Amino acid sequence: MAADDVVESERRGLERRVEMLERELRELEKAAAVMQATLNGLVSTMDSRHKAFEAGQALILKSLDTVEKAQIKQENDLKMIAAAPQDLSKVVFSPKVVIAIISGVLTIVAGQMASTWGMRSDIRDFGTRQTMQATIDEKTLKLREERDAAFKQSVDDIKKQQQLGQLEMQNLRETVLNQRRSP
Repeated sequence: MAADDVVESERRGLERRVEMLERELRELEKAAAVMQATLNGLVSTMDSRHKAFEAGQALILKSLDTVEKAQIKQENDLKMIAAAPQDLSKVVFSPKVVIAIISGVLTIVAGQMASTWGMRSDIRDFGTRQTMQATIDEKTLKLREERDAAFKQSVDDIKKQQQLGQLEMQNLRETVLNQRRSP
């Protein structure tokens, strides 16, 4: 009977340990879900920034085309000026050329700012989340290993209890048979 009490006490202790580990697993799963949602938001943010970067590049290319056209026009104008020397104080840029130059510079600056704005902290956050996910995975694996060990211990205890019961039953049979033979 004392062995049964010890086994029952150990079984209850293992059950409590399993319940505690299951609670920890649920908490870790909740944290993983929150991290997954955060990662999804980060990916969405990075996608929108990538689109903004591509739009900036398109604007840059368009401005470069405009600048190239203006440059070709200026080269032609310079050829005409070289052919007929003029007073340089009278040379002026047309408003279209000035606007093309300014828009090209602004587009380049805006593209650079859009592509790098906030990226460093996002990358750092992403690395932190990956580290947290690795920790969660490690703890989940450890929990599963502990749970498996607890179940294995329970099975071993039950087998030992069955073997003990079989031995007691065999001893009882032998005792009864011996009592019948020696009257």
